[in-house]
Amino acid sequence: MIEYIQRNIGQRFTLKELAANANMSPNYFGALFLKRFNSTPIDYFNRLKNQRACELLTTTALPVGLISEQLGYADSLYFSRLFKKIMGVFPRGCRKA
Repeated sequence: MIEYIQRNIGQRFTLKELAANANMSPNYFGALFLKRFNSTPIDYFNRLKNQRACELLTTTALPVGLISEQLGYADSLYFSRLFKKIMGVFPRGCRKA
């Protein structure tokens, strides 16, 4: 599942969709994932997306809005708030670092 998530980093998933892909119920999948990775699947997926965003911010000149679109966020303001929550800085702060 981790490889699937990484290959589809620009997609948007629900727990139900991820669980179905693993042929499990959402509750069982969530519990197994939490036990193995100490994180919910959605939190893990969001962290991966934000790590990829930080990589793009530091290695390219792509605008924040385009990076958020590439990672499956329809709203760049939501992306910025989530990025700040997870990474501790706003996207532009990651670019300057």
